Amino acid sequence: KPGHDFIREAGVANIRAHNVRLTTALAQLALERDLTINTPLEPERRAGWIGLDFPDSQAVYRGLIERRVFVDYRPGCGIRIGPHVYNTDDDIAAFFEALDTLRHG
Repeated sequence: KPGHDFIREAGVANIRAHNVRLTTALAQLALERDLTINTPLEPERRAGWIGLDFPDSQAVYRGLIERRVFVDYRPGCGIRIGPHVYNTDDDIAAFFEALDTLRHG
Protein backbone atom coordinates (compact mmCIF):
# COMPACT_ATOMS: atom_id res chain seq x y z
CA LYS A 1 0.00 0.00 0.00
CA PRO A 2 2.75 2.57 0.75
CA GLY A 3 4.10 2.06 -2.78
CA HIS A 4 0.67 2.68 -4.29
CA ASP A 5 0.25 5.74 -2.10
CA PHE A 6 3.59 7.10 -3.29
CA ILE A 7 2.67 6.61 -6.95
CA ARG A 8 -0.71 8.27 -6.42
CA GLU A 9 0.90 11.25 -4.65
CA ALA A 10 3.77 11.65 -7.12
CA GLY A 11 1.54 11.11 -10.14
CA VAL A 12 2.12 8.62 -12.94
CA ALA A 13 2.74 11.41 -15.47
CA ASN A 14 5.42 12.96 -13.24
CA ILE A 15 7.10 9.61 -12.71
CA ARG A 16 7.09 8.94 -16.47
CA ALA A 17 8.53 12.42 -17.16
CA HIS A 18 11.35 11.77 -14.67
CA ASN A 19 12.02 8.38 -16.24
CA VAL A 20 12.06 9.84 -19.76
CA ARG A 21 14.51 12.54 -18.67
CA LEU A 22 16.89 9.97 -17.16
CA THR A 23 16.67 7.51 -20.06
CA THR A 24 17.20 10.36 -22.52
CA ALA A 25 20.31 11.40 -20.59
CA LEU A 26 21.52 7.79 -20.64
CA ALA A 27 21.03 7.59 -24.40
CA GLN A 28 22.78 10.90 -25.04
CA LEU A 29 25.79 9.99 -22.90
CA ALA A 30 25.97 6.58 -24.59
CA LEU A 31 25.89 8.19 -28.04
CA GLU A 32 28.74 10.50 -26.99
CA ARG A 33 30.74 7.33 -26.26
CA ASP A 34 29.78 5.72 -29.60
CA LEU A 35 27.98 2.86 -27.85
CA THR A 36 25.29 0.90 -29.63
CA ILE A 37 21.84 1.67 -28.26
CA ASN A 38 19.45 -1.23 -28.76
CA THR A 39 16.31 0.54 -27.66
CA PRO A 40 14.38 3.28 -29.46
CA LEU A 41 15.76 6.78 -29.04
CA GLU A 42 12.29 8.33 -29.20
CA PRO A 43 10.81 8.38 -25.68
CA GLU A 44 7.29 7.59 -26.94
CA ARG A 45 8.62 4.37 -28.50
CA ARG A 46 10.62 3.04 -25.55
CA ALA A 47 9.82 1.63 -22.17
CA GLY A 48 11.65 2.76 -19.05
CA TRP A 49 15.07 1.41 -19.93
CA ILE A 50 18.00 1.72 -22.30
CA GLY A 51 19.99 -1.18 -23.76
CA LEU A 52 23.68 -0.50 -24.45
CA ASP A 53 26.03 -2.82 -26.27
CA PHE A 54 29.70 -2.79 -27.19
CA PRO A 55 32.52 -5.33 -27.41
CA ASP A 56 32.94 -7.18 -24.08
CA SER A 57 29.71 -5.73 -22.69
CA GLN A 58 28.96 -8.96 -20.79
CA ALA A 59 32.32 -8.77 -18.97
CA VAL A 60 31.72 -5.10 -18.17
CA TYR A 61 28.25 -6.04 -16.90
CA ARG A 62 29.84 -8.47 -14.43
CA GLY A 63 32.21 -5.71 -13.29
CA LEU A 64 29.29 -3.34 -12.77
CA ILE A 65 27.50 -5.93 -10.63
CA GLU A 66 30.67 -6.43 -8.56
CA ARG A 67 30.66 -2.66 -7.96
CA ARG A 68 27.00 -2.86 -6.91
CA VAL A 69 25.80 -0.98 -9.98
CA PHE A 70 22.50 -2.77 -10.48
CA VAL A 71 21.89 -3.38 -14.15
CA ASP A 72 20.92 -6.43 -16.19
CA TYR A 73 22.47 -8.15 -19.18
CA ARG A 74 20.39 -9.33 -22.12
CA PRO A 75 22.07 -11.35 -24.90
CA GLY A 76 21.56 -9.60 -28.21
CA CYS A 77 20.75 -6.33 -26.44
CA GLY A 78 23.63 -5.73 -24.05
CA ILE A 79 23.53 -3.99 -20.70
CA ARG A 80 20.01 -2.99 -19.65
CA ILE A 81 19.82 0.15 -17.51
CA GLY A 82 16.40 0.87 -16.06
CA PRO A 83 16.35 4.02 -13.93
CA HIS A 84 13.19 4.77 -12.01
CA VAL A 85 11.66 7.37 -9.75
CA TYR A 86 14.22 6.79 -6.99
CA ASN A 87 17.21 7.39 -9.32
CA THR A 88 18.93 10.72 -9.81
CA ASP A 89 21.28 12.46 -12.23
CA ASP A 90 24.09 11.54 -9.83
CA ASP A 91 23.19 7.86 -10.31
CA ILE A 92 23.50 8.26 -14.09
CA ALA A 93 26.89 9.97 -13.66
CA ALA A 94 28.06 7.19 -11.30
CA PHE A 95 26.94 4.56 -13.82
CA PHE A 96 29.01 6.14 -16.60
CA GLU A 97 31.99 6.66 -14.31
CA ALA A 98 31.99 2.95 -13.49
CA LEU A 99 31.30 1.97 -17.11
CA ASP A 100 34.14 4.14 -18.44
CA THR A 101 36.57 2.78 -15.84
CA LEU A 102 35.67 -0.82 -16.64
CA ARG A 103 35.86 -0.28 -20.39
CA HIS A 104 39.08 1.70 -20.46
CA GLY A 105 40.89 0.81 -17.26
